[in-house]
Amino acid sequence: MGTLVELTTGYLILAKMADATATSAVSGFSAALNRMPDKMKKTMIYDQGREMAHHAEITQKTGVAIYFADPHSPW
Repeated sequence: MGTLVELTTGYLILAKMADATATSAVSGFSAALNRMPDKMKKTMIYDQGREMAHHAEITQKTGVAIYFADPHSPW
């Protein structure tokens, strides 16, 4: 299970994922993001997990720009 949280409102979306691989993250997050209204899906901030190795594919499939948190300051 992956989670997406819209930071302004705290709106939570759960993304179904088969496992914690980058391939599952692409399919799960892309499907979840494409169901969201366009005005709610401008950017995504992610940690340094290896499941985001294919982050460019998520951007390509959804149009959402992905940024990464500083490894020592994930807040």
